[in-house]
Amino acid sequence: MAPSLRVGRPLWRITNPCTSLPFRTGGYIGYSSIIPLPQQPRTRGTTMIRTKNHEANFLTEFTDGAHTALTDAPADKGGAGEHISPFGLLEAALATCLNITLRFYAEAHGIALDKVETVVTLKQDSDGSTFEYWVDLPEDLPEDQKKRLFAALRGCPVHGLLSKPIQLELKAPSE
Repeated sequence: MAPSLRVGRPLWRITNPCTSLPFRTGGYIGYSSIIPLPQQPRTRGTTMIRTKNHEANFLTEFTDGAHTALTDAPADKGGAGEHISPFGLLEAALATCLNITLRFYAEAHGIALDKVETVVTLKQDSDGSTFEYWVDLPEDLPEDQKKRLFAALRGCPVHGLLSKPIQLELKAPSE
């Protein structure tokens, strides 16, 4: 019987050397006014997210124009903790993209993949941030297919984005 692919250590570690203030301190930066954003057509590979605050403390609505959801600060940071946190959204972005990437690859290469689970956690310390992730694949999957699927993880677009240095730019409303 093949051992489970879920192990006690991450299969991959993504370390971003970027040391932007919110990640270094774990703090939250909030703005109560909505700055009008430029109305530019989206090009491939770009996304524009708009947010607006709600009356409840730190409850924030975000939308890409087609989908809308809520985020909230954890209860220990002054929020209600009723919705996923901003850091949870970062973890979810990587976890869902890894999952989708595996299923795209499996479908394109005729690999029967009925169940896949990805787990992501964000670790922060004074040296920076590390995304650790685990992947559970069916135990009865042949070893060569498992290896190909794990290699395909490097093709995950969010994995690629987080593996490179990231710049943050505050833009004035007129830009």
